[in-house]
Amino acid sequence: MIRPWGDTEPDGAGQLPLQLVAGHLRRLRSGCSPSAAQRAAFRDHCRRLGKADGWELPYGYTFVTEHMRGR
Repeated sequence: MIRPWGDTEPDGAGQLPLQLVAGHLRRLRSGCSPSAAQRAAFRDHCRRLGKADGWELPYGYTFVTEHMRGR
């Protein structure tokens, strides 16, 4: 069994540990802008959290969607 915080059961031989990475904002380099898909993902994220306003990405940031990362 793979646990979201990156640990595996002792008998899980051969499996790479996975880590859940929650959705978050990431600062962009100067002159870069987020894609339409990342803007939509941020709006969906805000809706799921029940955020009443401010569904647009702050200037200079993109949204990294929730994903699993292996080592």
